[in-house]
Amino acid sequence: MDASPRAVMRRTGLPILAGLALTLAAVRATARERDTWSFVVGGDSRNCGETYYHWVQNGIDFVTLDNATPDQFDAEQIRWFEGVVKRDAADLSVRAIVVGMHAALPDSRAPGHSMNDAAQGEQSGRRVYADLLQAQAAGKRVYVLASHSHFYMADLFDTPYWRAHGGVLPGWIIGTTGAVRYALPEGVTEGESARTNVYGYLLGTVSSDGSIRFEFREIRRAAIPPDTVTRYSAPFVDQCFDANRQNP
Repeated sequence: MDASPRAVMRRTGLPILAGLALTLAAVRATARERDTWSFVVGGDSRNCGETYYHWVQNGIDFVTLDNATPDQFDAEQIRWFEGVVKRDAADLSVRAIVVGMHAALPDSRAPGHSMNDAAQGEQSGRRVYADLLQAQAAGKRVYVLASHSHFYMADLFDTPYWRAHGGVLPGWIIGTTGAVRYALPEGVTEGESARTNVYGYLLGTVSSDGSIRFEFREIRRAAIPPDTVTRYSAPFVDQCFDANRQNP
């Protein structure tokens, strides 16, 4: 079944897992294998009226955190989050935790434009990361998503800092859904785990054991529907693909 963002929204009437404030609205979509289901990460920001919240679906706890301002995470949000993670750790029916937020947690491969930018963000972000490490040690699968930097990056927390401070969590930046595309951080080479000047989204496929396989799905110029090209004009669409970038 077609798992493109447009097709998912058309079938379900639900928003995609938003990649900007990372509002987590998990979308049930048929996957290729038995006993799996899929959701999409990318698109615009829609929420439920709260700036941080969570829900459990099919054994996966989807958690949205709010770090869109430099005063976050504040003490109230930390207390709420740690309560969620503590309950998850004790709940045998919860097999995985997917955490989404605007800016990446600190000390990643993309430390600029992240929670390293403010002292409160750096301190509280490290605390949240440590909480997630504890959840992983308790047997939960943990995945961390962000979007504030407008490129794609996998292996986000595979850094000397986290290798020396508890371990590497699976993490991604997916900031390729329409905003001006940024240059990759200094020292990061473009390749399978880091790409810029592309559009795309993540497709997450959940297996029965709670493990999630994330795949970057590029959206190419040829995939733009003819009615969209007609509505906005071919030169405008070409401009989006050819010129909407920070570096030439």
